[in-house]
Amino acid sequence: MYFQGGFRGYVMYQPTERVTPWSRSGVFYERVVKKCTPREVHEHTKWCLYVLRFDSTVPYIPLSTIRRVYDPVKRVAELYYKTRGVLENSGFVRYREH
Repeated sequence: MYFQGGFRGYVMYQPTERVTPWSRSGVFYERVVKKCTPREVHEHTKWCLYVLRFDSTVPYIPLSTIRRVYDPVKRVAELYYKTRGVLENSGFVRYREH
């Protein structure tokens, strides 16, 4: 969801100097959010906005920090066939059960 110069959302992976299972073009990433729970997301969110309609703060990513926007349909298909992590795959299992 877009509002006020950015998107509602949170950063799940960030670049790191360490070698990790997640990489692209020679850059390694570490998983910032280990569990997809509200507490975990808010603890690891750098940016939040107060939204009067929700009467709460929501995780937010400023447009100035976004380097690439993916086609969501193609990205989900790619993730479905390429992910091996328990966290990522658990979301697909729950989705398929409905």
